[in-house]
Amino acid sequence: MEAIIIILSLLLFAAVGMVVATKFGYFKDADKDGIPNEVEDFVEDKLDDAKEVVKKFTRKKPGRKKKN
Repeated sequence: MEAIIIILSLLLFAAVGMVVATKFGYFKDADKDGIPNEVEDFVEDKLDDAKEVVKKFTRKKPGRKKKN
């Protein structure tokens, strides 16, 4: 239980540090939403990759009948 609290505390500390660093101009933030552009790009790329994987595994196979 303590390990989970420590990990969550570290993640919270990193997130707050990133927001503060963005406000002070250490990270570029073109749309002024408090999230650095590098993080937005990284998350967008990973979401696109995940959507492609899901699409690959859920595509309809030829010759299969519809379920009723």
